[in-house]
Amino acid sequence: MPSTRRSGWRRLLAAIAIPIGLHGCGGNTAVHDFCLIYEPIYAADGDTPQTLKQVDEMNGKYECLCRDDCPK
Repeated sequence: MPSTRRSGWRRLLAAIAIPIGLHGCGGNTAVHDFCLIYEPIYAADGDTPQTLKQVDEMNGKYECLCRDDCPK
């Protein structure tokens, strides 16, 4: 049974160590990538009020995250 116990600990340590190691890569790459690839969304004729709201929300997120123009 000692070998099973050892492999369990190795899995646990790997499960803890890998995310900690990746966290140290620095910067918020998800936000950076979003800012690089995002293109504004434009409303179309016939869009529902819900769609118009979603367009405004997504464009607002871009303005806030990428242009530092967040609502006060």
